[in-house]
Amino acid sequence: MYKNERLLIQINTAMSGIEELSEPGQRLRYERVIRNFTANQLGTMARQSEGYIINLEKGFNPIYYEDAVVLGNILKIEPEILLDEYTLFCKPGYGDRIRKIRNALGLSQTAFANILGTCRSTISVWEIEYNNHHPSRKIYDKLMELAENKGVNIYDS
Repeated sequence: MYKNERLLIQINTAMSGIEELSEPGQRLRYERVIRNFTANQLGTMARQSEGYIINLEKGFNPIYYEDAVVLGNILKIEPEILLDEYTLFCKPGYGDRIRKIRNALGLSQTAFANILGTCRSTISVWEIEYNNHHPSRKIYDKLMELAENKGVNIYDS
């Protein structure tokens, strides 16, 4: 019994509060553990595998909005808790945000694609949010740099 109590104290100390956790995967794990779910249980409820949940928790895969909504409903938390700046950008409406940056720069899709190191059809796919295809984190960083340099607030209507 002593070993179990000591382990619980260590876990409680290590997970003293979500506000101290900076990574979405860490926040997911925290919320899962305080609700006494195993990764397998959470995966089953989310219709995902245990490995998928573990990969999210370890930061191997980003937690996109759609998954954050499902996991948030199960864990009874706001989905945004599980998002970082990049995945927050990738919420529905990201196509409009990308188009806003491109239009502020006065560029065609082809010229914009050349700056970002991609092709025109990819810009088109992002702007219409086809099949939930998001820009990579690297492209996101370029987009944010372009927006900042041009003074574009992507979240203003």
